Amino acid sequence: MGTTQRVFVGLDVEWALVCADLANGALVHGWIEETGVAEAGDLPLELRELVAYLGARRDAVFSDRWLITLLDRAAGKGQEAQLAARVIVRAKGGRRGRGNPTPAPPR
Repeated sequence: MGTTQRVFVGLDVEWALVCADLANGALVHGWIEETGVAEAGDLPLELRELVAYLGARRDAVFSDRWLITLLDRAAGKGQEAQLAARVIVRAKGGRRGRGNPTPAPPR
């Protein structure tokens, strides 16, 4: 396994641990819900599913609002800032097939 592959394997393992903590999903869910761009029942609660949902939506208003919210949080310090940055990278990076489920259909 090459160095690049090891880096991505390590990131995927770390992401799995982040997703396993249900508090992370609840936190990100709350941030998105606070934007008012989606009804609470529309958003998945599980972090991996929520990130896939965010990445799959092809609605500019929706995407702009959640992205701005998470970018503001990612600009901070600490674990919440890191979580926000990771969510942005995963949702926008589209590393489908490497631990991310098939995204929800766009609305």
